[in-house]
Amino acid sequence: RELRGNQANWEATAASFDFGEAQLRLTEAARMAFFDYYLNQRERELNASSREALSRFRDVARSKYEANQVSQQDVLQADVELAQFEQQQIELSQEQIVTVARINTLLHRRPDHPLPAPPRKLSVVAELPPVAGLSEWAIGNRPELQALAARVQSEQSAAALACKEFYPDFELMGRYDRFWIDREQQPQIGLNVNVPLNQSKRHAAVQEALWRVHKMQADYDQAADTIRGEVQSAYARVEGSLRKLEVFE
Repeated sequence: RELRGNQANWEATAASFDFGEAQLRLTEAARMAFFDYYLNQRERELNASSREALSRFRDVARSKYEANQVSQQDVLQADVELAQFEQQQIELSQEQIVTVARINTLLHRRPDHPLPAPPRKLSVVAELPPVAGLSEWAIGNRPELQALAARVQSEQSAAALACKEFYPDFELMGRYDRFWIDREQQPQIGLNVNVPLNQSKRHAAVQEALWRVHKMQADYDQAADTIRGEVQSAYARVEGSLRKLEVFE
């Protein structure tokens, strides 16, 4: 009973970490949707200002062409680039609709519910902490990894429980049966004994339980390696973005 209780407790612990993982994924989805919304707004503003500047250039090029100061190629090139900006503006407007729908879906609202404008500027982290520390922090705090660790403990309890199946089970019984005519036979006390004679079946159950422990441990190790790789990749992307930001500034 103690082993069965431990197994149930570890399964409940794993379920609580599964809930934490769902919260983490939901938080990630909300943040990514917000950043996409912010990026789309800035790109639309940049596209509009670029179109305005190119339109002024086209007007100047057309005036010079009419005065025979430049060739028609400058005017045609400006028209082509203006058409490309128009196409990009259409794509950005479609992306905005999709992004707004994603945010409203997370908020359980209509997809076309109006949203306030994003802020003009977002703060950027100046320096990143060491990647090794981030990896270790992720290993110790990621809920999906903690859920797997709890399931490893649950499978270990299941393996110990399978080993207990080699021992006989005793069950005490006491009852009062009015079916008997003699009153001396109505009260009854009994003892049931389950003798485990089929040893091969129990050996197979123990082997299966042990392999389940090994599989769950391998899943844990694989998940830990995947998390380390995710942290390293994300760190490299953020570091590269910070360098690009310095170049643009």
